[in-house]
Amino acid sequence: MKDLLNNRIYNLSKGLKVFTVRNEVGRRPKYIPAGSFDPEAPGRFAASPEALETIQRIKDKHGLTVEILPIEEGEPQWASGYFRSIGPGGSNDPEKRKVYLGENPGLFVLEHELGHATDPQLLKSNYFAQYLAEEFVDKYNKGELETPAKRLERYMLGMPRRKLDNELTAQKYALDRMKERGLEDDLSKQDLRQYPLAYIDQGIRGSELGEIFEDGPLVPDSVAVGAAESFSNPYGGVYPGPFRTSFMPNENTVVDFGDRFVNKLLELSLDKNYQDAKQKEIDRAKAYATRRMGY
Repeated sequence: MKDLLNNRIYNLSKGLKVFTVRNEVGRRPKYIPAGSFDPEAPGRFAASPEALETIQRIKDKHGLTVEILPIEEGEPQWASGYFRSIGPGGSNDPEKRKVYLGENPGLFVLEHELGHATDPQLLKSNYFAQYLAEEFVDKYNKGELETPAKRLERYMLGMPRRKLDNELTAQKYALDRMKERGLEDDLSKQDLRQYPLAYIDQGIRGSELGEIFEDGPLVPDSVAVGAAESFSNPYGGVYPGPFRTSFMPNENTVVDFGDRFVNKLLELSLDKNYQDAKQKEIDRAKAYATRRMGY
């Protein structure tokens, strides 16, 4: 479990990026465009009139130039945009903010990323989340977190709650900026609590993943990463359903986790203290998200 947690801390803190998830598969939402990237001039973004107004607002209010770039190679394909809080164009850059967007992004997505980019607490929050994650591992290794309930409560204080807070800040920022201009589309009208709350679901899954792997790997090392991703479903859909007891790392191989995996899930489901702690975390997050978004 120690190695699993250390790897998770590294992956979560690497680059200190904040992502915007793509919409679920289904009807394509109608949205106000932010512009598009020119296929004949890689990296050149042709902003829509609405986006140009947004960019000018950031210049006038914050004295910052906005640079819009395509999502970098190797970054998650599910993302519709992200902001990198460290380095040039990050939270401490005195001159500009870089935001990375997918193809044909909506104005709401741009405003969301600029909500991150202009958030004075973002970088501090990201570093604090990293500190709390490292503190969790330290306490776990010292035997101070004796039960699944205690481990869950401590783990959720870090990245899951910090991500919930950061994403609610960006969602509220984007919604308010759209309303100020009398703009509305399918992206701004959706339940804007749901994406931030997905990080609470992800955090619970991450904690349960640690419980399941506490006694060692349940699958061969060659597919361990894929197994971990199938359990925790990082940044995926909101409340994505039960763990799968098998998965396909490629078209030729199916990995079944077996009785030990199923028994561990059953053990957690029958642990009243753990289930109470889990429900308390969910209820707290929903109430907090509702209060922040004003629904």
